Amino acid sequence: MLSFAWRADEHSTGYRVIITSDKGEPVWTADVDSTQITPPDSVILGVGARYFWRVETLHADGSAAQSPTTAFHIVAE
Repeated sequence: MLSFAWRADEHSTGYRVIITSDKGEPVWTADVDSTQITPPDSVILGVGARYFWRVETLHADGSAAQSPTTAFHIVAE
């Protein structure tokens, strides 16, 4: 099962997780309060395809911080 986790930002009021295709097209975005998320079964990621993910941290003052973008790919089970 695909799951994402990251370190907490002490100034965060929430997080936005973004998955994009290798062409930069959005695949899935979710807003969460915790530092871990598992995409729902409705998110179909192709075996062997390359994707990227990042987390945006939302702050109470309206500012945001962004994690580095990290590549991953899906392997057959």
